Amino acid sequence: MVSLPCSHSRQTGRIAHYNGIMGSLGLSVVTRRHRESSAILSLAVTAGILWERITIAFTDTATGIFVGMTASILIPPIGS
Repeated sequence: MVSLPCSHSRQTGRIAHYNGIMGSLGLSVVTRRHRESSAILSLAVTAGILWERITIAFTDTATGIFVGMTASILIPPIGS
């Protein structure tokens, strides 16, 4: 098992963190009628923070958007 230098791990964590935030912000615009948008944003931010401490295989904005779009299809809008 290869151990990454600490600075590389932190940089990767920051990139994942920002990707998660940007993906979630895009989602909140697309799904603004859904009350779960803020929950999706919170989860993405939490995942970005955890990434700083736990090395995961990979995360990117497309994954966040896919999950959020799936949630927006499955979860009815507020007031319905």
